[in-house]
Amino acid sequence: MNATTASTGDDAAAWLQGREKELETAVAELVRLNSFTEHVEGGNAVGELLRTFLTMPGLGVERVKSARFADHWVYRSEGVAAAPPVALIGHLDTVFPPGTFEGYRRDGDLARGPGVLDMKGGLVVVAFALRALAETIGLGALPPLRLVIVGDEEVGSPEGQGIIRSAIAGADAALVFEAGRAGDAIITRRKGTGAMT
Repeated sequence: MNATTASTGDDAAAWLQGREKELETAVAELVRLNSFTEHVEGGNAVGELLRTFLTMPGLGVERVKSARFADHWVYRSEGVAAAPPVALIGHLDTVFPPGTFEGYRRDGDLARGPGVLDMKGGLVVVAFALRALAETIGLGALPPLRLVIVGDEEVGSPEGQGIIRSAIAGADAALVFEAGRAGDAIITRRKGTGAMT
């Protein structure tokens, strides 16, 4: 880390100071919108609300229409010309059908509701981190960013896989903003399943 990078991180962290309530309000707004994968209207409402959080200088947006799921979103910054992009990946859909597990509530220090961890909370983290960087150093001073938010992750990303691959081609790194383990441990790999024919 060089002095400029450290300064940038310090400035962005300072910008975030005192905004905890604003972040929690954003999470609560998203969680209150049911975005079960097959609830297209709710998923699109989440995508639109996220767009308001992600509207900032230097970050362009493309809405990728879906005939089956909520629309997918690709955000791009130009960044430093010679640098390869950094991919940021997320999803707006959740696993709970309307009427089964809804709403947002506090339980002491814990927030509860569909998507608090998987992964509306993470989407708020990335949105506010990008806003902090945009407001302090500007996204143009960073590597190019490719933020992809799909609407079909909970069912295996049948459309989202191709959108992600296309949008992040050539990326040097990829970060997914799902919740970590207890103690804020970073997850470096996950198990999964697949079908081969």
